Amino acid sequence: MSKKKEETTAEEEFQPDLYCPFCFFLKTVKESKVKHSEFCNHIYNAQIELLQAFKSLIDARISALEKKKTSASRSKKATKIEVE
Repeated sequence: MSKKKEETTAEEEFQPDLYCPFCFFLKTVKESKVKHSEFCNHIYNAQIELLQAFKSLIDARISALEKKKTSASRSKKATKIEVE
């Protein structure tokens, strides 16, 4: 029983925002968030831009794979060879 008590105490003591600067930043933003503040609007727009950037990378990779697939299927067409 004492072991479980020690484990829960250790879990309660662990606070990621004290160790991770990014977690600390997000916690601070969340706590001081004011609706419709200019800062929050910029952060929201930055999230959209970041997701759109990843989307463009994914779309480009999909296009490249589709192009490679179609070019590979064209090059694998059978050719007729005459045998003497």
